[in-house]
Amino acid sequence: MNDNDTNRARSFLFFGPSGAGKGTQVKLLEDYLKSKSDREIVKLDMGARLREVVQEGRYAGRKIDSIISQGQFLPGTVPVYFMYDFLIENFRPEMTLLADGVVRSAVQAQAFHEAMYFFEHEDYEIIFINLSDESITKRLLGRGRNDDTPEGIKKRIEQYKDQVYPLLDLFRSFGKEIIEIDGEPDIDTVHKSILKALNI
Repeated sequence: MNDNDTNRARSFLFFGPSGAGKGTQVKLLEDYLKSKSDREIVKLDMGARLREVVQEGRYAGRKIDSIISQGQFLPGTVPVYFMYDFLIENFRPEMTLLADGVVRSAVQAQAFHEAMYFFEHEDYEIIFINLSDESITKRLLGRGRNDDTPEGIKKRIEQYKDQVYPLLDLFRSFGKEIIEIDGEPDIDTVHKSILKALNI
């Protein structure tokens, strides 16, 4: 383990389809970093932030809930607003940032990239947890949620590939390396793979 890499301020942007375990891996990485350093960690979870807005019950929340419940992505600039609002209120260059579910469009990718330069974290790292279509389907069906039907899952997989996968190429055009992690093994194995890839 490289102590310098463990202790310095870093930013991590997570990608991965539904069922890949992004939220679990973000939490495991957060706990690991906290155990190795006193550096403050900020977690930007767009899904959690949007759920808060929905629960507030105002028009924007009802509109967001309607769009998401239909399995659609929000217009590109809406999550950008919430991202900047969160970062302005909570983030400073000396902190470490864990970002999950933040980028779903080219507009959002550009906004995140520019935000990282603004907050002096231009060396941010991108972690993509990859999972086969078969494993995605099996994991989501295993959750037992009403909206997790074979047809609905297939639609989400296709939508993710169409709208999100191209963003990885966009980040590459920004000069960023994509750290691809195999999401097929058990949770602990995936966690260890992430730590190894990040050199921490």
